Amino acid sequence: MNKKVCFLLPKERDFPVGGYKVVYRYANMLIEKGFDVSIIYIYTPDYFYRGFLYKIFKHFMVRTWTKTPFKKPTWYKLSNEVQQKRVVELNENNIESADYYISTAFFTSISLDRLNNISSKQKYYFVQGYEAWGIVTPKDIARSYRFNMTKICIAPWLCDKVSESGASAIYIPNGFDLDEFYVTNPIEERKPATISILCAKEKVKNTKGVVKALNIVKKKYPELEVYGFGVNKRLKYLPDYINYIQKPSHEELVELYNKTAIYVGFPTEEGFGLTVGEAMLCGCTAIGSDNGGYQVMITNKENGILSPIGDFNKLAVEICQLIQDNKTRIEYARKGNDKLKSFSWNDSFKKLLAVLSK
Repeated sequence: MNKKVCFLLPKERDFPVGGYKVVYRYANMLIEKGFDVSIIYIYTPDYFYRGFLYKIFKHFMVRTWTKTPFKKPTWYKLSNEVQQKRVVELNENNIESADYYISTAFFTSISLDRLNNISSKQKYYFVQGYEAWGIVTPKDIARSYRFNMTKICIAPWLCDKVSESGASAIYIPNGFDLDEFYVTNPIEERKPATISILCAKEKVKNTKGVVKALNIVKKKYPELEVYGFGVNKRLKYLPDYINYIQKPSHEELVELYNKTAIYVGFPTEEGFGLTVGEAMLCGCTAIGSDNGGYQVMITNKENGILSPIGDFNKLAVEICQLIQDNKTRIEYARKGNDKLKSFSWNDSFKKLLAVLSK
């Protein structure tokens, strides 16, 4: 009988989400390796207490859930052999039998921890970000890191967060598909004043900070071309000079990266940063905020630039310097491209299998 892996995700999404994409990639690889794989989407965010407000929210979700048909992801080619279902609330009655259970977010880790009918040796916490936002506090996150389950982190800075809580974690970086993101437009032939950016409404992504920096750059370099992309409708504060594509196809995204010389990302925090890695594989020089996720891929002033978090004036200066110094821009792009080619999904998958087999 095949071994079975059960992933626990929050509610399903009809648009690309980095953390979901990573889980789907592992799910496909596990299927190819002969595992049975299931994904359970949990609709009700679990928390440390279940008071009156929780009951009201759960009641609302039940009513909404029964009227909304389950939709499998259409934005990612997930194997048809992966079983998928959603539940309003995870409990011992609706959790299916499996050999390994992998929670993929803070709330799903709480749901998994509460299941006493599953051995702690079968429980895994896949940490993809530091989720201390909204009603969730750093103390809540630290408490979840101490759950009796194996922790896996996608970046060293997240391993450090787990260590600070008094627990331990295993580092497995994300991989990239080199046959999906690649250079089609020679790096040295690109116009220096061309930039690609991710446009996201989430505050942590700090798109407003990027725009403030680009407005400064535009004054110095009127020929500046900016190409943005994202899952949302065009953000109202985007200036007219930014060309925007909503939900680009994979082919459109590769083309967008390849028509630009520089990729700029300025989040206040990032678990890993798939888009910056994709851009580097497509030949862009990356300029990003100096956060833990970007530090995995960018070594400052060697294969890209790490700019102080939140300082859009400094970011503008860094962009202008790179536009002016085309030789350095080309050097960083080539070195960054070479480094990202070492992020192999096969290597990451082997590490995951090794963890599961312990």
